[in-house]
This record gives sequence, structure tokens and C-alpha cells, in this order.
Amino acid sequence: IKDLLNWNGDGGKVVVNPHTILGSAAVWYCINTISGDVGKMPLEPRRTTDGGRGSEADYTNPGWSLMRDESNAFQTSDVFKEMIQGQALAWGNGRAAIVRRGNAPEELLPLLPDRTFTRMVEGEKFHVTTPQVYDDPSYPLEVMDQFNRTLTVPDGSVILADADVLHIQGFGWNGFEGLSVADIARDSL
Repeated sequence: IKDLLNWNGDGGKVVVNPHTILGSAAVWYCINTISGDVGKMPLEPRRTTDGGRGSEADYTNPGWSLMRDESNAFQTSDVFKEMIQGQALAWGNGRAAIVRRGNAPEELLPLLPDRTFTRMVEGEKFHVTTPQVYDDPSYPLEVMDQFNRTLTVPDGSVILADADVLHIQGFGWNGFEGLSVADIARDSL
């Protein structure tokens, strides 16, 4: 098997990460199909009715338009849902910062999965992300300053409280962060 892995002349080293697994047509097709279907699904806030026995769509919920129309200034809700689900499938976690005006959510800004991780500190869940100045519009740094429970550390990382993050968590062992399918594939090789 070593000769098989050495076909590209790099000494048998196989680079497996979420970026490289998407180069596999089968993996790309699976992730694209699942996340595309999720992106088309109606995801709507609901409220309970009949004393808790039923539910109905809650059109007055401030998050309604974020999940049905436009999640942020550059993505429709369908594109946003597809992207965040694709990240959850490939990286194990899809995350977006919740930008609020007062208490009402106004925008969901994607957090890049290769620069964001989740940690538990004294029983509280936090998300740590490291935006770069050359990142795409999903990282307007001036927006990061408005989170009321945000802390920027010396290396430029931004720490967000769990209440300020929409987190789509994939399967994982620790209960607070999903596992990347690429990490599992790499370990199996």
C-alpha cells in the first residue's frame, strides 16, 4: 500500500483536510446535494399554540426574515443555509456570528470554518475565530466590535459567547464541537 500512496512522489504523505476532500467528486457531490437540499428547505421560527400541544409559524419573530429572505447583505437565506450546512458536513461545524440591533437579530455573518473553533470554559461555550484583513466580506471587522460579550485577544482572535453565534454542529465526541469528516478520513489512512 505504501507504493500506492507514493504514486505522486512525496514519500507517501497524503494531505487530507476539508479543502482536499472536496476535490473528490464523490465527496463534493454528497456535500453539495445534502447542503443544497437543506438550503431549499423552509426554516422558520415557530411558536407554541394550544397550551403547548401545537405550533405555528411566528411571522413576528425578528429572525423570520433572516431565515426566509436575506441572512446578510450579500447572501440570500437559501445560499446562507446551503453554505452553513456544507461547512457542518465538511468541517464538522457551520457557524455564523449573530449581529443584533438592540436584542433583535439583524444579520448572520458566516465564520470561516478553518479559522473558528469552539471551547468550553468553566461550563460556558465560546467560539474563537481569527479573521484576516484579506478575508472576504463575511468578516467586516468593524461589526465584530459591536458584540456585547466579545473579547479580542492579542493575536487578533475574536472570542464570541455562544449566544452570539448560530452553530450547526455535526457529529462529535465531546458534545460541543463536531468532528471534521476529513479528520476522520485522515486518521483512517
